[in-house]
Amino acid sequence: MGANNSRAVPTGGLRVHRVYPNGPAADVGFEIFFDYIMEADNNAYSDDSDETLMSFTSYISSKDNQEVTLNVYNARQKSLRLIKITPRKWDGVGLLGLSVRFAEFTAMDEGAHVINVHDGSPAKKAGLMPITDYLLGTNLQLFVDSDCVRVHVGERVDEDVTLYVYNSVTETIRKTVITPRHGWGGSGTLGCDLANGYIHRIPLVKGVFNIPSDEQDADTGNDSQELTLDLAAAAPTTKQITYCPGNHGDECVNVIAISSDTNVTEDEDAPEELYLPPTLVTVQTNANVENEEHSTESPSSTRSDSESQNN
Repeated sequence: MGANNSRAVPTGGLRVHRVYPNGPAADVGFEIFFDYIMEADNNAYSDDSDETLMSFTSYISSKDNQEVTLNVYNARQKSLRLIKITPRKWDGVGLLGLSVRFAEFTAMDEGAHVINVHDGSPAKKAGLMPITDYLLGTNLQLFVDSDCVRVHVGERVDEDVTLYVYNSVTETIRKTVITPRHGWGGSGTLGCDLANGYIHRIPLVKGVFNIPSDEQDADTGNDSQELTLDLAAAAPTTKQITYCPGNHGDECVNVIAISSDTNVTEDEDAPEELYLPPTLVTVQTNANVENEEHSTESPSSTRSDSESQNN
């Protein structure tokens, strides 16, 4: 009795590192880097211990060809969703075609922010975009910071490296191939400047957009009628509704009320965003309010931005 109230607030889960093509997990909407598996059929996996991953693997193995419901937390949407998947034997790795590892909810502070791309560089040829692009990782490694990019990409000179890149405008992850090399006309092997730190965090999704509906206006004559698109509730796949500046294809919505500056402007005196599942935010917020009453120090005074790196 009272066990649910005494449970510790989870600070992490089984983070999705890789989704293998053609596997069971390939078509159910997993998002690498940002997704954390919290539960499988109500079995919790939020404890940072060796037993957590073993328990998850063992349970999935016992459910061969049986549907499993996964409770998945997405850090950039700050939302929980259910994914139904059927573990099965296939030509690749495991029964899910998924690589996971326990990690805390630090995804939004990780990766590497692209702040400049030099002309004629490998980064330019790979299609990297300054300000709106964030390097998340490769097929083998998620990037904690820009040093990881240097070690796992920049030093692989004259090799084709597949990068996972998140764009804050389209709010989607894409794959691109970059070939680090010397002699492209500038310093480094990548030709882009990367940064980490408080103001270079990956921005949260833009959330709910309220867009006036022409059809509703014509029928009612009321300018206050609105069509609401909840992007936070959309499945994190490349088919979700996105904002595509200058491109009005079938999969895009022209949101004229959106500023072209899609980066979240951080107020240095504002409290740090919480990246916990929504059911946990209230508990954590109450604790933070009590702590802040006894402290006047702001996040900007305790966290500094790292120097940008030319890679």
